Amino acid sequence: MNFKIGNQINRGRIPWNKGISTPPRHTTPHTEETKLKISLSKKGKHIKGHSPSEETREKVRNTLRKLGLMVGDKCPNW
Repeated sequence: MNFKIGNQINRGRIPWNKGISTPPRHTTPHTEETKLKISLSKKGKHIKGHSPSEETREKVRNTLRKLGLMVGDKCPNW
């Protein structure tokens, strides 16, 4: 096989998707009812950049203590 250096391999080829346009993902905006449903479904869930609730943090602490992972010298703050 005869390979060429750099971009010369694909020079002159037409891409398989040339001229094909992709439709936009959302062609119509969400209704107020749909926005409310989305908002309610996301309430109380952990979002990147926000800390979990105190109840969730306490559950995690208790589980780690039961497993013996955050006790004494096994604790990273030891």
